[in-house]
Amino acid sequence: MKGNESRLTTRGEGHPGRPDGRQVVAEGLLTVPEAASFLSVSRSKLYEMMDRGLLPYVKLGRARRIPRRALVELAAGELRGGYWT
Repeated sequence: MKGNESRLTTRGEGHPGRPDGRQVVAEGLLTVPEAASFLSVSRSKLYEMMDRGLLPYVKLGRARRIPRRALVELAAGELRGGYWT
């Protein structure tokens, strides 16, 4: 993908380079404990990342759900050393 095509945002459907929100949600949503486990971080760290705007989420009632793609892209963006540099 070129430029920001793979970047996930919380808003902005219809803008060039941003994925359609429906597609992102269709790829799967995880609960906070599932997302924290996926990233190997604490629940409080995950909430901090969401509150700072580093990780988009969907709010369903009082529950937050995190798009699987957002977790993959966050982790991929933090790769250091080895084969990927």
